[in-house]
Amino acid sequence: MRLTQLQAEESVNELPFQDLINQNLTDSVTYLIKHQERIIGFVEVEQLEKGTYKLTKFVVTKLDHSE
Repeated sequence: MRLTQLQAEESVNELPFQDLINQNLTDSVTYLIKHQERIIGFVEVEQLEKGTYKLTKFVVTKLDHSE
């Protein structure tokens, strides 16, 4: 699995979990969780101060075939 940062130019409407991804927080960053190029979830962190972040959301689906 790997994390990739959700880029501003990506269309959230085409992503799974679109209703859970909050684009209104200016200090938050969303990272997609990918497994073999399939998006299986995301994490969202909010910057509290320089160098300090708070995990605000963690969403992941159950894999069909766990390894």
